[in-house]
Amino acid sequence: MLRIFRTNQVFTSVLLLFYAAALKLSVFWAPFNWTPTGQGWLSEVVYDWIHWQSTTAQVISIVLLMVQGFVVNYIVLENRLSNENTLLPGVFYVLLSCAFPDFLYLSPVLLGNTFFLFGLSEVMKVYKRSKCADHIFNAGFWVGVASLFYFPFIFMAVVMVAAIIIQRAPKMRELLLTLIGTFTVLWLVGIGFFLADGLAGFLDIQFTRNFQFLGFLESKFPAETWIKLGLFFLLLLWCFLNSGSYLSKKNIEAQKKITILYWVLGGGIVAGFFQKAVTLDHLLMLTPALGVFIGFSFEKMKASVAEAIHFILFVSVIVLQLAIWLA
Repeated sequence: MLRIFRTNQVFTSVLLLFYAAALKLSVFWAPFNWTPTGQGWLSEVVYDWIHWQSTTAQVISIVLLMVQGFVVNYIVLENRLSNENTLLPGVFYVLLSCAFPDFLYLSPVLLGNTFFLFGLSEVMKVYKRSKCADHIFNAGFWVGVASLFYFPFIFMAVVMVAAIIIQRAPKMRELLLTLIGTFTVLWLVGIGFFLADGLAGFLDIQFTRNFQFLGFLESKFPAETWIKLGLFFLLLLWCFLNSGSYLSKKNIEAQKKITILYWVLGGGIVAGFFQKAVTLDHLLMLTPALGVFIGFSFEKMKASVAEAIHFILFVSVIVLQLAIWLA
């Protein structure tokens, strides 16, 4: 299966639609008992339009995964982050985003990831550009949009600021422009609600219901959740231990941009400290960077070995989904 994606033709990423559909088929006949948490105002709008467990919502989630996988591959190929030039980062982004039943639905994090990836693509365009104010503003703007779906994305504005510092010797106004881009979104929406005499309701949905420092300490997670967290921790550990491999034989520009992906991992983890009643699907904030790194690892493997391991992982994800239904 992986050989289909061993190409540098980014539009082949459209095939991720069928890959994502295969991984998500179980939601149509073996739905997992899931309800959204941490939703921002735009997520509430989406859920008022379509219920989060409706067939329409499941189809939209599949299409979103394909689009996000496409953007992940575009970022990797456009910025030459890999020497191999394959679409495997997008493949493993989709696989990780379906790894647990908790991830399979149209969650606020999944919705927000779409716009965060747009912002990540924008911020990687500022390297050695004398005029890049539009990209800097847009990076912050897309983070602001993402936060309207899932509140913790607002903390990724700090990651965008760090990304600019990593790539160039920025002026203070450039760093402020990133934050202005983020808060312009919130300001415009807030003004709209103020004029409609609904500002208090917006602030309650967007901030009051979501913000709590170390809120996860009040939650009691079952053993199953700890096992899943442990598996993600092992993936994180693998990616950090292999950082030298990912950075080796790369030019300075690629090394700086790969470093930004490590900031994405750190930012996603820290953002969880500020979310009230954080749940397992928060880990989807880490999957864009994790998908890229795992894709890099598979690119370096012998093709037959990579195919075998991927097949085992693919089947394991399907079995895990069906095991809940059979139980």
